[in-house]
Amino acid sequence: MKKPLFLALALCLVFAMAASAQAAPSQIVSEGTYDVVVYTDDTEIIAEDSTGQVISSGTAGTDDSKVIQTAMKAVEDGIVVIAAGNYALSSSIEIGVSNPTTTPTPTPTSTPVPSGKPDLVVTDISWEPANPATGDTITMKATIKNQGTAATPAGTIHGVAFTSDGNLGSAVWSDTYTASIAPGAWITVTANGGVSGATWTAAAGTCTITATVDDVDRIEEGNENNNVFTKAMTVGATAPTPTPTRTPTPTPTPGQTTYGADANPTGNPIGGGDGYKNIVSRSNADFIVDTTSELVSALGSAQSGDIIWVEQNANIDMSGRTTTIRAGVILASNRGENGSPGGRIYQTSAGTRLFTIGGQNVRITGLRIEGPQKDTSASSTNVGIYTSYRNLEVDNCEIFGWGNAAIGIAGTGGSDMKTGAYIHHNYIHHNQVAGLGYGVCLSSGGVALVEANYFDYCRHAITGAGMAGDGYEARYNICGPNWITTSPHNFDMHGTTSGSTTIAGDTIKIHHNTFLGTTSQMPTCIAIRGVPRDGAYIDHNWFYFTRDAPVWQTGGTTGISMTNNLIGANGVLSASGPIKYY
Repeated sequence: MKKPLFLALALCLVFAMAASAQAAPSQIVSEGTYDVVVYTDDTEIIAEDSTGQVISSGTAGTDDSKVIQTAMKAVEDGIVVIAAGNYALSSSIEIGVSNPTTTPTPTPTSTPVPSGKPDLVVTDISWEPANPATGDTITMKATIKNQGTAATPAGTIHGVAFTSDGNLGSAVWSDTYTASIAPGAWITVTANGGVSGATWTAAAGTCTITATVDDVDRIEEGNENNNVFTKAMTVGATAPTPTPTRTPTPTPTPGQTTYGADANPTGNPIGGGDGYKNIVSRSNADFIVDTTSELVSALGSAQSGDIIWVEQNANIDMSGRTTTIRAGVILASNRGENGSPGGRIYQTSAGTRLFTIGGQNVRITGLRIEGPQKDTSASSTNVGIYTSYRNLEVDNCEIFGWGNAAIGIAGTGGSDMKTGAYIHHNYIHHNQVAGLGYGVCLSSGGVALVEANYFDYCRHAITGAGMAGDGYEARYNICGPNWITTSPHNFDMHGTTSGSTTIAGDTIKIHHNTFLGTTSQMPTCIAIRGVPRDGAYIDHNWFYFTRDAPVWQTGGTTGISMTNNLIGANGVLSASGPIKYY
């Protein structure tokens, strides 16, 4: 980083910087005595924090206002320094200013060597689902902070071990984070391994969860006696059942009395938005962005555990760009928080994929992700999010306008649908190009858990290519009333030829969903175009559709179990079927 004369700005009294201003040097400020520095080399303008981490950058003379404004937003009570130089400001920027009274410190001729040692502590433990019920699969997370005076070593595993009631025989751990953690910085890690796997199965009762950071002493710390944090976890005997907004009156099946998406036990509203609880906090962000250049820069710099925060009023044009999100990175905004729609990332031109997932454990949350194809025709189509890596989580987003697919999932296979990908509490709509138009598309052995989303104006809300290994579990989703493109059935699995038979993937589980569509364009609600190698299990759904059977099968007449579903707006119980073979 350059070390010119700096203009120190402590956030106190307010004044406005006019356009085409030149920063006048007031004193020399040494690296480390500020929170954020802004400087320019006449081709690029950059904002960095005191550890040298870039928080915003852009083209000098074009992006000056935005970069300086981002620097201001990143500091609530501290010092921002602006290097001497020419800045072309397109709008007024409010900055608090006071002249520091401390004795000037000469600019060092080399990067200072930090003194002291790192000191890692656990500041919080969390788990998913947040309110587990007996039998749930629990994934553990911990937030760790370096409260020492030196950065942790890069390339060294920052391990965290989790135990329940001190039982080492069932311990799980996180051992994938190896980037340096600066003094005062924190990250959140997720368990990825264990004695018997990386997750636990929830058992009723209350237990004490212990998280130990640097559990095998890989990192020399200033204090080796503060690495342990405990928190109580309570597991309910059964999943909570909210009071349905509609009350069907079918003859109940013993032990199973809820039908359709009203059974939603997730604790969050279907489709996300207002009332969604699991919103990432802006204060935890490692990067804060509201322009294209800032987002591209942040995605290029972010490492596993980093949070990129998109400002809630941002409108970021990514037309013509395909950008990778690295393993372990969280891309977030705050859809639903105090009425916020969430930051908007969009494309206006056809033919490019927006985001390619570059590794495991990526989360995309709280955003509006908008494509250019919202109607039923397009000569060239786009994909919003594409992954071939496991543990992608997409939640509380509004995703629309993607002619090919809003979310594409390939080769994430295995029997654990949620590990394949977890797509939940999103509003996914207007992905309806004829012949394509998918909300969630699985292929090449891709699997996913698709939960508590609101789908509308799609050709297929969920589809699979029908290859060996393809599968999904869909639960607590609502498919809205508007399905108007060519052959717009809600859930789908294509068929592929395997020897003398046509298979339709492996495992399909469709339960506790509500299908509101009755439009004339709809041939049916669910189409299975072959025989699933394991089976398709369709139960406890509510189909408003009555013009034909709500489930169709071609390529065979076996492999589908359809039991205990409600048919029609009045909710008439059908204990078995109906299925149409065509």
